[in-house]
Amino acid sequence: MVHALSQDLKQWRTPGGIWRGKLSSSAISTSVSIFALYIIDKEKYAPYIQKGSQWLIANMTVEGSWGDTTESPSNLTATLLSYASLYAQKAAPDKAKEYLSAKFGENTDEHIIKGVLAYYGKDLTFSAPILVMCALAGVISSWDKIPRLPFELSVLPQRFFRFLNLPVVSYAIPALIAVRIYGIKRK
Repeated sequence: MVHALSQDLKQWRTPGGIWRGKLSSSAISTSVSIFALYIIDKEKYAPYIQKGSQWLIANMTVEGSWGDTTESPSNLTATLLSYASLYAQKAAPDKAKEYLSAKFGENTDEHIIKGVLAYYGKDLTFSAPILVMCALAGVISSWDKIPRLPFELSVLPQRFFRFLNLPVVSYAIPALIAVRIYGIKRK
């Protein structure tokens, strides 16, 4: 059986010997990508931003939320990032604002920040970049209440993080560095 499965798997390779795949459509990657393009040059990238925004709006759930993919259940990360991306463009659906207000109690800076920090607990590698994107998009205005991350530690090999009791996810490092680089450029 193992031999048959491995033969079957080998047949799916391209002539170059690799397997090609396709990622699921993602509200998170779409919202972060169009927001990055919006910040870089909203006029130059307007067609891409518009197309991504239309995709987000078309794939919002009836209650005003998003999941990681179109097949995934709604979650706070996908919803808040999608909302922030659309909010920056003044295109955030009222239904999404209502959804987030219900999740946080209100849509004030304090409620959003406390809600995101409570959702992620001690893991700032997710909450801080999400809150920074919300601040850059204008969803929140309290930059001083966003937790600071020890960016200097991003140069350490990940194996040392356990000694420092830092719950850093490897794919969060590029996001943290990008947020920090953008923050430096804004000064």
